[in-house]
Amino acid sequence: MAKFLQDTLEETALKADHVNPETHLLNQTFAEFMKKIRSKGEQPTNEEIMKFSSLFENELTLENLTRQQLIALCQIIDVSTLGNIPPNHMLRFQLRMKMRNLEADDKVIIKEGVENLTSEELQIACRERGMRAI
Repeated sequence: MAKFLQDTLEETALKADHVNPETHLLNQTFAEFMKKIRSKGEQPTNEEIMKFSSLFENELTLENLTRQQLIALCQIIDVSTLGNIPPNHMLRFQLRMKMRNLEADDKVIIKEGVENLTSEELQIACRERGMRAI
């Protein structure tokens, strides 16, 4: 699923190839960046991630995701699809609610400090955000 979402991000950035030559160059640089990370397994720095964040500003919203992408996102962040997979608008609603809860949780964590979380709380927070939590 993570590979699927990586491909989705890359496709979204490359699809957003506007007439602007700077954007076109940034898209090409992003494609090279993704290849480097995949082939060498390097961890990107925060600066590298921020450099490419402008490529996704209004493109990667729930409204622009396909059904397959919505379902994959639900699976990654553990959003229940209630046995059968509901229509797209319900998936989007469930994902929005989950994101609101995570944002509220993030604010509490920031206020209290990550260092004050127990190992178990940190693992739960990571799992809820679709990250590995060992």
